[in-house]
Amino acid sequence: MFSLTLAYANDWNSTRLLGSGSFAMAALFCGGVFYMLHRRWMKRERPVGRGLWLVLALVQLALLAEVQLSLRFDLGSWLRDSLRDQGMYETRRGLQALILVAVAVVGILASGGILYRLRKQGRHTLWGVGGTLWSLGLFILPVVSLHQIDRLLYHHIGPVMFIGLLWAVGASCVIYGAFGLISQLRVSPADWRRPGPRGSKRDASFQRFPHQSTSPQAHRTSGRRV
Repeated sequence: MFSLTLAYANDWNSTRLLGSGSFAMAALFCGGVFYMLHRRWMKRERPVGRGLWLVLALVQLALLAEVQLSLRFDLGSWLRDSLRDQGMYETRRGLQALILVAVAVVGILASGGILYRLRKQGRHTLWGVGGTLWSLGLFILPVVSLHQIDRLLYHHIGPVMFIGLLWAVGASCVIYGAFGLISQLRVSPADWRRPGPRGSKRDASFQRFPHQSTSPQAHRTSGRRV
């Protein structure tokens, strides 16, 4: 199992190519959303989510870099060496399973809380954040390195490993959310302005019907046909 991960970490192969392309495209789309929101911010339109999409773009770039560097395998090796030095390597299976369960519970609770807090920003944002959290979870699993999980993740399906397909799923969710937001911003950018202060209903109604007139002459002639 270790030879599989080591070969993947050191060789340029289909799995790494798929992951690199997926995260690069996801970072590009997240950057596109940030660019459009930033342009509206420069016009003082106060868009929602500008900083969030910048963070998502940076996270996708970090995942892209990690696909190249494979630091998670080095961290996993360091943890195994630490267990071996402390004489706990032979009993590591139970500890690994316990850590995996703890990480999964914390990850699910944290992800649920984040998505709940962002629910008002729309489903496209939830797709982007959810896909990013999914990808981050996939990079944590090799650090724990439970053999049963590793055997599944690094199983070959055609020319790529299963984990490469899971990376593509996460990146596709991000791209879907970003593309939906870009389309929405191009069509109706006003929907992404922050709500104004209270007491602005009169101004909103005036903007909705800007051609109404209150002059008596206009009321007398409003029913005439031309």
